[in-house]
Amino acid sequence: MEEIFRDIPVWKTLNPWMPVNLAIRQYSLFLMMVRNNILAKFRHSILGFFWLFIPPICILLIYVYMFSVIFELKWPDADITSRWSFGLVIYTGIILYTGFSETVMGSLSLLLSRSSIIKRVPFPLDLLSPSLAVSNFLIMYAVLILIYLISQFSDGGGSWLALAYLPLTTLPVLLLTTGCSWILSAAGLFFRDLGNLLGIVLLLLFFSAPIFYDASQIPEGYRWAIYLNPMTPVIVNTRTIFFKPMAPDWTMVGASWLTGLVIFQLGFCIFMRLRRRFADVV
Repeated sequence: MEEIFRDIPVWKTLNPWMPVNLAIRQYSLFLMMVRNNILAKFRHSILGFFWLFIPPICILLIYVYMFSVIFELKWPDADITSRWSFGLVIYTGIILYTGFSETVMGSLSLLLSRSSIIKRVPFPLDLLSPSLAVSNFLIMYAVLILIYLISQFSDGGGSWLALAYLPLTTLPVLLLTTGCSWILSAAGLFFRDLGNLLGIVLLLLFFSAPIFYDASQIPEGYRWAIYLNPMTPVIVNTRTIFFKPMAPDWTMVGASWLTGLVIFQLGFCIFMRLRRRFADVV
């Protein structure tokens, strides 16, 4: 047990397998943390687990009714032919971004809310960020499958092969959010007003991602700017496999995985480097 909780030399954090190995060695604790994070969203409620799906379904129906029925808007991409296309396409982008932003915002209080553990109890603090990211990712993934099924029943253009492509297009979000969570949870101890700045950054990322518009609507000379947003390839590819009879853009898939892996490894290195000072600042 002491071996698990001891400080890891900085050079070892450069090993990409190190954070995965730590979670595997403590898998029972890790799974319990993920489970508790999910249960916390509907604890003490009457409908319990159903609250994971009731809000998304209600919001999705509102989007579909407002954009596709009332305003009769059509997504500019001619290949997207679903009767409810506008509402479904927009909500897909929102769910993907929400899965990212909820983990990022929740990371700031991960360590601040556990100051007593940092000072007195030997606890694997490095598992807090992955457990938060995994729990939000699982919820996001379940809602995405729900969106896809509704799209199919509403005459969507995607094929059932999309469910095989979905992990390839969305798993980079898990890597990205875990890395960002490690960085922000550690930085939140040293810079207590970081939340104000983070809110502005997340707002910028929200509107620079093609959530309410198609990437093709951006003038070609400026289109590169939206691809600086790491969520752009994820949103574009997920919409492609959901609403078109097409495979994802493999170049964007590769870019998403590369970005996710770099941020994941960078976040782990920064977290492990700063963890020795946590007890001094709480």
